[in-house]
Amino acid sequence: MVRLSTHSPSFAKATRERVWFTGAEMHPATARRRTEAAGAVLVAHETTAATRILHEHPAPPCTPDTLLLRVDGAMIPLVHGQ
Repeated sequence: MVRLSTHSPSFAKATRERVWFTGAEMHPATARRRTEAAGAVLVAHETTAATRILHEHPAPPCTPDTLLLRVDGAMIPLVHGQ
């Protein structure tokens, strides 16, 4: 139901699709509650993972204001020597 709800424009349409696929009915409000609960679990998981990553890999103490980049064209094939 959660997967259908994330791909449908409304919870009512998602529940109609579920009935069509499975024959099992569900009220759109139930679909909304379950989808929002699953979303809350995902947000909590992603927040925990992001916090862990920030603690394990902190930003460098300082970064340059300007980065220089040089491109070496040695691997570019030449046409007629040009």
